[in-house]
Amino acid sequence: MSNNQPPGTIAEFTSTYEEERFGSGIVRQIQEKPVVMTGIVGMIGALGYGYNRYKTKGFLVSPSLFLMQLRVGAQAMVVGCITCGMVYNMVQQHLLKKKNEPEH
Repeated sequence: MSNNQPPGTIAEFTSTYEEERFGSGIVRQIQEKPVVMTGIVGMIGALGYGYNRYKTKGFLVSPSLFLMQLRVGAQAMVVGCITCGMVYNMVQQHLLKKKNEPEH
């Protein structure tokens, strides 16, 4: 071995990884990808709307059917936000890129 260690020993490893708390991880995700936060807010909005509708309308449909419809609505909000974010990034990268930028 090139670092003068006997065979079978493990070299000491130093890491620059820092432990991240829950709140700081969310803040970092929001700064890097704001579409994620938009999806979360949309999902919470869909759930709030569903709760309000269920509370005011009562039992027009069975609770299990209502929860399935609510789940599909919340998922549609999140998938829609992710799709909008992907389209935005594609437009930024391919259609609106400057002519003098070198390609990677």
